[in-house]
Amino acid sequence: MRISSGLMMDRYLRQINNSYAEQAKLMEQSDGSNLHRPSDDSVKYSRYLRYQNSNTENLQYQDNVNAGISWMKTADSAMVNMTDIYTTLKEKTVDAANDTNGELDLVAISKEFKAKLYEIVSLGNTQQGDRYVFSGQSDLTQPFLVSVEEKDRGLAKTLDDPQSAFFLNPTDTKNLNADDTGSLTQMLTLQKDGQDYYLNTMNGKIYTKEFVQEGYKDKVAHGQTHVAEGDEVATIPFFSTDALKVAGYFENTGVIRTEAEVQVSSEDKPRTIKFGESIGLGAGETAVADTTVWIKNTSTGDVRVVAPGNTITIDPDNEVTTVGVPLEATMYSSGKVVNIVSNSTVYPLSAASSYNKDETVSLGLYQAMADADVAIVDAAGNTVSTVKAGSLISTGAGQSIKVLSDETHIVKDPATVTSHSSGETINISTDPNDVTFANVSVTVTYTATDASGNPYTYTQQYAAGSAIPTTGTVTMDADGEVTVIHHNTLESEVYETGSKLNLSSGSGESAVLPSADVMIKNKNGDARIVKAGNVIELGADETEAIIIGKPQGTLEFDSFATIKQPIVSYQGDAKYISMVKLNGTVDQTADTVNATGQDLNGSDIFDDANSGNQTTIMSNGRLCYVSSGTAMINNMFTVCAKLEAGDNHWMTTDGITVADVSHETVTRAQSSTAARQNVYDSVAVMLDKQNEGITSDLNDVSATDVAELAVKLMAAQTIYNMSLSVGGRILPPSLADYLS
Repeated sequence: MRISSGLMMDRYLRQINNSYAEQAKLMEQSDGSNLHRPSDDSVKYSRYLRYQNSNTENLQYQDNVNAGISWMKTADSAMVNMTDIYTTLKEKTVDAANDTNGELDLVAISKEFKAKLYEIVSLGNTQQGDRYVFSGQSDLTQPFLVSVEEKDRGLAKTLDDPQSAFFLNPTDTKNLNADDTGSLTQMLTLQKDGQDYYLNTMNGKIYTKEFVQEGYKDKVAHGQTHVAEGDEVATIPFFSTDALKVAGYFENTGVIRTEAEVQVSSEDKPRTIKFGESIGLGAGETAVADTTVWIKNTSTGDVRVVAPGNTITIDPDNEVTTVGVPLEATMYSSGKVVNIVSNSTVYPLSAASSYNKDETVSLGLYQAMADADVAIVDAAGNTVSTVKAGSLISTGAGQSIKVLSDETHIVKDPATVTSHSSGETINISTDPNDVTFANVSVTVTYTATDASGNPYTYTQQYAAGSAIPTTGTVTMDADGEVTVIHHNTLESEVYETGSKLNLSSGSGESAVLPSADVMIKNKNGDARIVKAGNVIELGADETEAIIIGKPQGTLEFDSFATIKQPIVSYQGDAKYISMVKLNGTVDQTADTVNATGQDLNGSDIFDDANSGNQTTIMSNGRLCYVSSGTAMINNMFTVCAKLEAGDNHWMTTDGITVADVSHETVTRAQSSTAARQNVYDSVAVMLDKQNEGITSDLNDVSATDVAELAVKLMAAQTIYNMSLSVGGRILPPSLADYLS
């Protein structure tokens, strides 16, 4: 086989090029990596990319953790200083409570006290770079501002542990008197004729100052462990519903509200209306207010409240409105009550009538029930029989009811009344349970048959108030009213106050509780009170009727107690910042690096979950309710204001407890941040170890063995040089070589 010089040349050049490429590839690995492109080693390159991504993510985690640790160290340092100041303020509060201090001594203490409070506010505005560490996610906004002028803030009664344990009644299922933490820590202070009273805003019960301060101890000494029905002096019942909350009177910082924004349907812009004034709605008009609106029926005395934001409609002829709910409380007694109901869903009951002992009542054609025992007497006043409470009462000719006790209520049969003209023919009910009469005489025409079997007619006149027979044609003798009494529809039930009435929504069922007020709630959060003796029906949107108690009178309070003081407001938000995860949900325990105003200051009676003053945010995919973010610091400004007023007694009864709670709140926030910082420190160590592992994996998969590379490179260079030398000897000379 003949091999041409050209073929030899091609083979030689291909081999020399391959040798050069191998040498170049080895030279490329001199940077320490044997992987520069997928073709170098596809399996190893795939592993290399995976390790590289893990390394990039781990480095980002490390940056986040280091930033988080730095953030938390700044916040922790500020909170440690706050804790130290609160400790000092606790000590000063205890000193101020000493009876030996005069008014001037307390004023002197208040000056240093106030300076320390402003220092706490300044610490609350601590920054990390240009970001505020306690502003939540609004960290470019200064979180805490102090009002220049002093404002009227509600004066809360802060309960100590024994008081809280007594007034939190775990068996009170009717009106659970606990806040969102499951404890009762504060009440609002009401004033009447210069005296203080305390209002439990969970259920509206009002207690005397003496009872809350000292009187309850006598109850405890006699074996009563918790507050009971009757310990209160009066009740504002709407506080037990969603319609009336602390927000109906106070802002979330505790500043008392004096006016509301009301948008009337017929007006272009909302109006500002002072509390206690009427909205003045006309026929067909509706309104929406940013506070609770009180509506009274001037005919029945029933009252209702419309929750903030709900539509307000009234009957202008019978109802009047008031912006805000008057501080009018009812004195109730508890016990058994007789409920009188109609078993008819067609014929509603009428309101009960009240009578006192020895009064007589004529029923006429009616049947009735009473909520107390009554006697049936004849025309001479002799007792014929006695009818028990809740039993059906019927009287015969010449008989009447004699009332045996004061405040006896009587409910008559339901009746239907229609108006008719003189000469008009009317239809008479044929229901055997119905009895019909008119307030004017009527003529009844009868058809009969004589002895011969011939028909004939005759008439008979019935006097006003007489029962009209169901046969014959009835003609009105004059203009008047016809009443149909529906007998055998009355039934009675006995309930305990605080229980729910057995009525169905929108059913047409009616009832009368002659001696007890009833609270009716609806789905929208509105509520109404049906006064004792008035007719009770549940509308389609109304959910339940609860027996409040037997009204014994009312107390009208002058106002809430307030005190002038600086007010701190929070401009940040309650959202947490995560500096660990690149994506996904936030685990507050392990991921968040910040504390918010809500963490530093907790909540109080003005902004807890039951106050109606909390705002809503979306956090971790959930709708959350958040407080003002300034509760504790504003409470401490209240302590300062009381010091300035020289109120040594208040320091003893309230001030020490307020200072303790404030100190505990910021300490809890500092401990939580410190715990999370420990988590981050652990995570930082873990990430360092992960980084070492990932680096090792990268080296294993991509690092070059230098000794092996040197040997291979020397061998490649030797082969390449030898190839050049040999090629020069064996390749045939070219034409250029001959010509040279």
